[in-house]
Amino acid sequence: MKKYIELIASLFAVLLFFAAVIPYLVNFGEGLSKSNEVWGQFGDYLGGSLNPVFGFLTLLVVLYNTRIQRDEIENNKHMMLEHTAMLSKQLELTEQKAIEEFTFQLLEEARTDEAVQKARAKEAETLIGIFILHMARDGQYEQLIDKYDERAELANIHFKKFVGIEFGEFSHIVYPKILALVACVNKLPSQNRIFMTNLIKSRFGMAVVAAAVQLSVANEREKEYSEFKKLSPILHGAGDYLIFSERVCKDLCDWLTPEEIRYNTTKSRAILANQFMSRQPTPD
Repeated sequence: MKKYIELIASLFAVLLFFAAVIPYLVNFGEGLSKSNEVWGQFGDYLGGSLNPVFGFLTLLVVLYNTRIQRDEIENNKHMMLEHTAMLSKQLELTEQKAIEEFTFQLLEEARTDEAVQKARAKEAETLIGIFILHMARDGQYEQLIDKYDERAELANIHFKKFVGIEFGEFSHIVYPKILALVACVNKLPSQNRIFMTNLIKSRFGMAVVAAAVQLSVANEREKEYSEFKKLSPILHGAGDYLIFSERVCKDLCDWLTPEEIRYNTTKSRAILANQFMSRQPTPD
């Protein structure tokens, strides 16, 4: 189209030239003059007649070319934006696929991990082991945690006797696997999270997952706890005795009223404390 416009403008300029020359020749032409003065007058006539027209035509062509270039730049800009969006989408899909593959890999590793399987087989005892970190020796729940090393040793005794693994194996093997899976699921689109979350709960057991969440609170690992908070469905379906921390219950069970939270956590603590104390030897 640009070439056609330039051709039309050129033909129009030629026509204008002849349109100016022919009337001059008709009125004043008597053959070629040898006078510089006559040629000068003829040049002034052509310049005065055609220069404004040619200048206007040149301006129109320049404006048209500028508009064409602007449209081309705009089109290229849109094409680049579309291309960038397409690349971003491809990268997003690639990243999502990589996260899903890594998540399934972690789930498969958990299926064959001895520590995970022992915790899964004794998930109620695993939860009691974490509850001990919040509990005094008389079985009373304490909101403020002190003497952590002493309580961790008591928890370790419980883990070795009733779960079959040490407390360190849970906190350094089982817990990191659950945390890594939760962090991966948090990076997935919302429509995929429920499915992956259910797989985590199925692979580890609801009580083991609840134990991991409440361990992050017991150890005051705020960054890790924030990952659990982002994935609130992780504790959906938890039974009455699984959540003994009011903070966890408030953050991840937002459908409960404050009264229900206090009732459920109090009930959970009583159940877990009774189970723990029933295993302790009675004094002679």
